[in-house]
Amino acid sequence: MQDWLVATANDQIACIDDNEDEARLGYLSSFRQRLEAAVTPAHLERADAEVAALRDGYVDLSTWCLTKFAHLIFAVDFGAALADLFTPRWYGGAAVKQMVATLDEYVADYRQVLHHSLVDVFVEILADELLARYLAAVRNRGARLRRADPFRDKLFDDVATVFDFFAAALPNPDAVKQTWRATEPFLRLLDADRDAVPDAFEAFKAAYWDLQLSWVEAVLRARDDFDRAMLNAVKARAARLDVVRGPETIMGRIK
Repeated sequence: MQDWLVATANDQIACIDDNEDEARLGYLSSFRQRLEAAVTPAHLERADAEVAALRDGYVDLSTWCLTKFAHLIFAVDFGAALADLFTPRWYGGAAVKQMVATLDEYVADYRQVLHHSLVDVFVEILADELLARYLAAVRNRGARLRRADPFRDKLFDDVATVFDFFAAALPNPDAVKQTWRATEPFLRLLDADRDAVPDAFEAFKAAYWDLQLSWVEAVLRARDDFDRAMLNAVKARAARLDVVRGPETIMGRIK
């Protein structure tokens, strides 16, 4: 299945890959060139919009294949590691290091197989999926973050491990690092004083308009000092906020 997804992703890019150095056009550009010779300029102008849509479709299908590939990796390889996050086993384990080592193997194996333009795309998809799964793991059975436990240090260690990997895997990891900055307001929700939790939520929501309240509730429930009053204070603050919608963020994926 994984090899089929990669082959399909490559095929989509091959259809639109123009090699200017070898004066070789991809399938779509060749089609457009033949079309130009056969139709009037007025018709060609209308057709160009359809050709552009086709080009976008090839890219979208290729990205979809790589996203499904990433989903398979996490479903098949990372079940046990993800289940340990934010539980007592997390502190003494190396769940994130294990996952990153496995991702490194996948990237190394498929770097020579994937179309060169897709390698960085694949790595960035893996980065987003890892962050989404990491933050969603706060719902794990047994997830409990006690004030006296070193969860802050452990989270910092996990993020540093991730940054090191993607810094080595990508020529420019800035976008990945920026996306992973979502762990900062996540930590503030976890370690803020009780009275400051609504403010921490408001700041989080201001930065990520599509932050899901159901996930925020899961985060609060993981705190050892959680009670209904804390949740009610956050819900009351949420009801007063005037949220400005924007582009989808990583937090919109985490329910």
